[in-house]
Amino acid sequence: MRSVSAFDSQPPSEAQWIITRIFHVANGDYLREATDTGLYRGSTLDRSLEDEGFIHCSRRDQLQTMVNRWYRDAEHIIVLIIDRERVVSPVIDEPGSDGQTYPHIYGPLNTDAVIGTRRIARTVEGYNLDPL
Repeated sequence: MRSVSAFDSQPPSEAQWIITRIFHVANGDYLREATDTGLYRGSTLDRSLEDEGFIHCSRRDQLQTMVNRWYRDAEHIIVLIIDRERVVSPVIDEPGSDGQTYPHIYGPLNTDAVIGTRRIARTVEGYNLDPL
């Protein structure tokens, strides 16, 4: 996976960057496997793509609330920054239990769509994802 500053061509404009980015909180075991295979198969918490049927993702405006709700007990998280346009598997926006739509990846995530990663430690207030 590449760092956020490494691009194959010209970086996208700020507006395009915001629109095409989606985020996934990665599972370390699936992340290690993905470095060998080029395909990430984690879905959420301790569930795989095969268990869940899709990979859970969020938009940036949803990420802070989602992380502090579902990952509040984890010491740290690894957030994958994904360029939605580079994902080979279908990405479908579907309603969640809170009435918002969330991007779901229906198939493995090709690692060349991951344009950055961030390891973020939990503080007493929760996770601070700014800037991301």
